[in-house]
Amino acid sequence: MKKWCILAVALGMAMPTFALDKNDVGEYVLLNKQGQTTSIQMKFFLRGSQWMMDGKRGDEAWKPVCHATGDCRLVASSAAKVAEYKTYLPQSLQQNPLSCVENKAFAFCHMSDKANPMLRAYWWLPLVAAKGDAIPVNRLR
Repeated sequence: MKKWCILAVALGMAMPTFALDKNDVGEYVLLNKQGQTTSIQMKFFLRGSQWMMDGKRGDEAWKPVCHATGDCRLVASSAAKVAEYKTYLPQSLQQNPLSCVENKAFAFCHMSDKANPMLRAYWWLPLVAAKGDAIPVNRLR
């Protein structure tokens, strides 16, 4: 019985994570329900292997938002979390591969096309207020 418990723990620790990759470094803007750009912009970048995020509204200067500390630290989403996040998306998109980083407040995800993995769509998923909403994001650069 102990061997099974140890094996279960070992397998659980080896669960794959589903994170962004270096191709996701860039600047993004949130879209509204009509698909129009809003004033909320985000910049995701890597510092070593750690994801960071700066933010701004409109023409303001970029400000640090999530810089690898505390509850704001961005971590790779687990397979179970990614499966949950897919349920927030339109049914027609749920079969596509999804990769995310998250913290306690939000997940930021890219969705790949099965036939062309470099063709990506981006989503912002609130995990506190408005949980369950998937907000589309456009890449600016």
